[in-house]
Amino acid sequence: MVAHTAGQIRMISDPRILVGSMLAIIQSVHSVPLEAHHTCASKESMVDEMVDVLLDGLKKR
Repeated sequence: MVAHTAGQIRMISDPRILVGSMLAIIQSVHSVPLEAHHTCASKESMVDEMVDVLLDGLKKR
């Protein structure tokens, strides 16, 4: 709520949708073929990138 009050993020109608989406994306990393890892050093770094993209997408425009 502090970030919302400060105008840093917007509220979403159901936070469970966001949590479920983030978990689904993170779990899907295990399905990425090794050949696709040419841009990232590890699956952990891929997850870090995905989380960053999701969180940056929540920033107020």
